[in-house]
Amino acid sequence: MILVANGTPVLVGRMMGERLDSPVDLGMTLADGNRLFGPSKTWRGFLSAILVTTLVGMIGGHSPDIGLAVGLMSMIGDLISSFVKRRLSLNPSEMFTGMDQIPESLLPALALKTVLDLSWLDVVCVVGLFVLLNRLLSIALFKLNIRSHPH
Repeated sequence: MILVANGTPVLVGRMMGERLDSPVDLGMTLADGNRLFGPSKTWRGFLSAILVTTLVGMIGGHSPDIGLAVGLMSMIGDLISSFVKRRLSLNPSEMFTGMDQIPESLLPALALKTVLDLSWLDVVCVVGLFVLLNRLLSIALFKLNIRSHPH
């Protein structure tokens, strides 16, 4: 489900173009001169990731709360990584291995650790597997001209 949450904004953005792409940060710039999150973090992507992840979770036999939690926490993790990248003056969508994947996989795993009875090893495996699969999926989406560059 974390891969679904991560990939949905890219696919929905590709399908919708610039429609409904209002930035989450509403264009806010901080004292460092950089945007809070950047133009690529949109309400369309944030909300579509949560909705689609909830639906996919339900199709997979989970309660809506599980899919909702995965989608929401993954998107919050994505915003955290964008915030950090802006503070480091990295360009929106610029690759930063680890920072691009760890928060958006770690937060949902931690949020659901007790509910899903995950061990600490399970959490580490979820994050590690997500980092690997995210990289492979990003390359595939780039080769299919869905992403402008791989992560």
